[in-house]
Amino acid sequence: GWLVGAAIFFPLFALRGLGGGDVKLIAALGAWLGPGQTVWLAAFSAIAGGVLALVIALASGYTKQAFTNVWGLLGYWKVMGMKPHPGITLDAAGTAPRVPYALPIAAGLVMTLWLR
Repeated sequence: GWLVGAAIFFPLFALRGLGGGDVKLIAALGAWLGPGQTVWLAAFSAIAGGVLALVIALASGYTKQAFTNVWGLLGYWKVMGMKPHPGITLDAAGTAPRVPYALPIAAGLVMTLWLR
């Protein structure tokens, strides 16, 4: 479970889109839940993270820029391959709102345990 959790979230960390603490949290929860439940945890966390990111973007007036960044990131990956975009990482976020990803992980854990 630990390996599955780390394997699912490490690429996001390597692309500088997720913090190391989030990877460690999902891996630790994966060690507790086991491999099969960790996949569900990651899926539910991703859904909750997307909803939270959209709510934060709407509340802060950042929605248009967020979609522009996603589109630009996809275009960058198409041309340059899967590597961090120099202007769209946690390090280069500047004034962009950040999503505290422990909250979606907690929501994903609740859903995983509820549907167990």
